Amino acid sequence: MNNMAEGLEVNQQNQKYMILLILTDGIINDMEKTIDQIVRGSALPLSIIIVGVGDADFSSMDVLDADDEPLYSRKFKKYMASDIVQFVPFSEFKNDARLLAKETLEEVPRQFLSFMERNNILPNNAANEVAKDKIKKSLSLRSRQNEMDQKKEADEYFGKLREQFIQRVVAMGCGHAEAKQFIEERGVPENDPALLVSGVNAKHRFRNPLFEKQIERSRAANSMPGDLSYDYFNPGNNAQFSEAPQGGRPLAPLNNGGMAHINQAQHQASMVQNDDDGASACAVCLNKKIQTVCIPCGHRCLCLDCSKVVNTECPICRNKIQQIMQTFDA
Repeated sequence: MNNMAEGLEVNQQNQKYMILLILTDGIINDMEKTIDQIVRGSALPLSIIIVGVGDADFSSMDVLDADDEPLYSRKFKKYMASDIVQFVPFSEFKNDARLLAKETLEEVPRQFLSFMERNNILPNNAANEVAKDKIKKSLSLRSRQNEMDQKKEADEYFGKLREQFIQRVVAMGCGHAEAKQFIEERGVPENDPALLVSGVNAKHRFRNPLFEKQIERSRAANSMPGDLSYDYFNPGNNAQFSEAPQGGRPLAPLNNGGMAHINQAQHQASMVQNDDDGASACAVCLNKKIQTVCIPCGHRCLCLDCSKVVNTECPICRNKIQQIMQTFDA
């Protein structure tokens, strides 16, 4: 029987198990050889059930059952790997078939699981799930590694572009450290070295709407208690405002409807003088002509394109913008 069990070659793909049932009506005369074979079979996919029939003395069978002490083979010089023997005296259960079946098969599940666990064999469904988990983990690791590699390549690529850009700025007379610091602190919205040089020379006028996140800050400011909010283009709005926005100019009381706000802003715009005595370049891009006025502060400082992005805070006084109007030269 041991030779048959050894020939099964049990593994994860070939899951088999044998049960040997022995019916005996007498005692065992070759106990030593029997123990040797049981110890040998204890490492194999095998369970042995011995049912004693009749009134013979089956006391020696309790030794083979090995519930109290594991069997030792002098031939193989080792103890049994696992208890694989179950002895059942038929005479004690012959009147109860259910109890006889229970006693006969009671240890088989434990013996079967013990063999499979020792050999790291899982049920096929569970093994498939484990294999799937391993594949998923492997793919996840590869994906993360690819993302890290791509990020590294992107960082190296854009790092080279930034260094090339800085070298072009240095060639125009700006210091390397100063240019690098300016990029880190404010950024540059376009790949134009002249824009960075102009920003370094006039930091108080330079604004990068893509870098400063002005929209988020303005939205947070709009939700603060005590803020004044009103509609400049509602002619039916006759609210009186004498309080000045923080850091801005006082607003005169209004008695002629919401359109008076626009007139007041236009009047204030005519009173504003640019820092560069007549310069008409946009305060953000420093390139295009000023084409708009911020209300209520009245600063004319944005071209039409930049006003679509910087539409919450005035780049000059940093006051909240309620409306931007396009202006036209006479």
